[in-house]
Amino acid sequence: YSDPDNVRLANRVAKHMTGFFLFLEVDGLDATNNRAERQLRPAVVTRKISCGSRTGNGAERHSIIASVLATARQLGHDFCLMVVEALLSFGQPVLAHEHFPANPPLPWARAPIVAT
Repeated sequence: YSDPDNVRLANRVAKHMTGFFLFLEVDGLDATNNRAERQLRPAVVTRKISCGSRTGNGAERHSIIASVLATARQLGHDFCLMVVEALLSFGQPVLAHEHFPANPPLPWARAPIVAT
C-alpha cells in the first residue's frame, strides 16, 4: 500500500469482487468480455477506414448507431426496417412494447421460480 497505484488497484478489486467469479454461478455467462470486444471491432474498423468521428458529436453519433445496430442484430430485428418505422412514426407516440419484447430472453437469465 506504499504505492498509490497499488492502493487504487486494491480498491478496484474490493469494489468489483462480487462480479469477478459470477460466471461460475450463472450458466451461460462468459468468463471474459471477448464477445463484447469482437462486437465492437467492426465499428472501430469502420471508424478508422472512414476517418470518422473527428469531433465529439461525430463519435457520439457513430457509437449510438453502432449500438442500435448491434442491439437489433442480437434481438433478431431488421435494422433497416427499424429505421424506416422510426422515421415513419416520427412525432407520433410509440410504445416500446410494440417493437421490442418487454423481457427479452437473456442467455444468462435464470428461469423464474413459479409457485405451484
